[in-house]
Amino acid sequence: MNRALTLALTIALIGSLAVTGLAGTAAAASQSNDADIDQDQTVVQTSSSSSDGSVAIAIGDDSEANSGNYVEQSSTNTQTATIDQYNSNTEDSVFFTLGF
Repeated sequence: MNRALTLALTIALIGSLAVTGLAGTAAAASQSNDADIDQDQTVVQTSSSSSDGSVAIAIGDDSEANSGNYVEQSSTNTQTATIDQYNSNTEDSVFFTLGF
């Protein structure tokens, strides 16, 4: 009788541990992420230079020669970005009941 009771309790213990482990692995989690990115970049560069056709000649010991140059540069850089991001987390749990 003691052996039968010990065997029954051992089987019940092993069964309950197996069901508990199964229930723990049946719980599942799902995660998703969706990102939409729209990005634009515009660059405008201009450059102009002029020497107005100037010529400079210096002759002699103390003479000077001057000429003129004109340079204009500009740069415009525009960047825009729009980001829409969606995250979701889903957790499913499965539980088993034993009819004892």
